[in-house]
Amino acid sequence: MPQRLVVIALCLSVAGCKSHKGAADAGTPNSNTSGYQNPGGTGIPAPVNGSACKATTPAAAGDCLMKASAGLPAARVSGMGAVAADRFLIVGGQSADTSFPGNVLGTVIGSDGKPGAWTTSAIPVTHPHQAVAVVGGDLYLFGGEVVGTLNGSADVFSGAIGDQGAVTFHPAKLLPEARTYLAAAASADHIYLVGGGPTTIDQDAKVYVVSLASDGTISGYRPGPPLPEPRGRAGAVVVNGYLYVAGGEFAGASDSCAKDQVLYAKVNADGSLGAWTATTSLGAQPTGAVLVASGAHLYLVGGTAAYGDKSQGDDVGSVLEADIHADGSLGVWQRVGYLPDQRFNHSVGVVAGKLLVFGGLVMNPTPDIALSDGLMATIQADGTLSCQ
Repeated sequence: MPQRLVVIALCLSVAGCKSHKGAADAGTPNSNTSGYQNPGGTGIPAPVNGSACKATTPAAAGDCLMKASAGLPAARVSGMGAVAADRFLIVGGQSADTSFPGNVLGTVIGSDGKPGAWTTSAIPVTHPHQAVAVVGGDLYLFGGEVVGTLNGSADVFSGAIGDQGAVTFHPAKLLPEARTYLAAAASADHIYLVGGGPTTIDQDAKVYVVSLASDGTISGYRPGPPLPEPRGRAGAVVVNGYLYVAGGEFAGASDSCAKDQVLYAKVNADGSLGAWTATTSLGAQPTGAVLVASGAHLYLVGGTAAYGDKSQGDDVGSVLEADIHADGSLGVWQRVGYLPDQRFNHSVGVVAGKLLVFGGLVMNPTPDIALSDGLMATIQADGTLSCQ
């Protein structure tokens, strides 16, 4: 299953990590924006008991500080990363001034892992927190928040991804109901929409299976097995015939720490899903991280322990890895690398054996810092990272 779909919103706090030195190239400078507030949009409060959110540090399997690489034309926070072959796309998000640019940034990643020139493609309607999926050469956008409200949208758009990462969008079959903070992941001929809810403060456990016709158009939606509990802003990816969902939040809970649970379900031959099964937990309650896959490995990149709570942001961001077993279960999550800061709501993808990170937000400084830089590490055969 070649798709590498990121959707967002979980992460791990790595309390007590020390700084590490690594090789670095010159990258695009970061953007420091005075007064940057709430990059995730409206409706996500600080955790009720943020100081109690887990910040367990897994055992380290490596000591790799991701090195600087070429970055973005400008700072971008909460953009959804997606990969189609050698093209890296960043969908939506916010600029350094907290406005919503309403576009897709696209580029071709070279064999050295560095991006080329970035193209810009307009999205017909700006909806933060859309779910994003790539199937074949097409990009799909689902739902998202209606700007200026807490409400979700039923809008869906799709378009072919050009050679340089440009996309021309067209309206597609509407969702059965308005949704925001949902996650998406794709197999060869289906897309899976997980969690989220009708508003940014009302998540549920719904799952939808999206059927695609041979020409890539959406032919229908059908309910899938619901998650064991509500969650929004989770990470989701399809790998080797299994759908994985990690982390996420439930804004309606009395304890609004993120979830440390990881679930998986078998993808059947007809695209339907089997029952959800819990596998190795993250060992932390993360938010704002990104889940991606490469081969038989899952990676959880960056994040902060407690969204909106600066007291929980005093750590160096981690890259966690778990091996995927033949039966779909996961091995133990281990730390295989570091980010140079505790960034979250960044864009992540895997291209040509390279783990790539662009933009995001560092929340601990005052004011918060919206980022435009790029980071890179090489994925080794055993799942560890090389930052040479």
